[in-house]
Amino acid sequence: MPPAFRFVLTPTGSILEKLKPYSGSRKVKPVLDPTGPYHFYKVVEALGYLETSRATGKVVVYPIP
Repeated sequence: MPPAFRFVLTPTGSILEKLKPYSGSRKVKPVLDPTGPYHFYKVVEALGYLETSRATGKVVVYPIP
């Protein structure tokens, strides 16, 4: 498994410009929580899971019921 690191982005143009070369190269991949995706009717359950601080990555909710 390749090394990973965590970073937080603020929506400034200069940071986004620096990341632009990586966006199409597939070198940067999002981390999705393995418990999802949640159906829209379970959005309350998904939010409750987020509040437990046990989520690893992003929690996905399908917008179509």
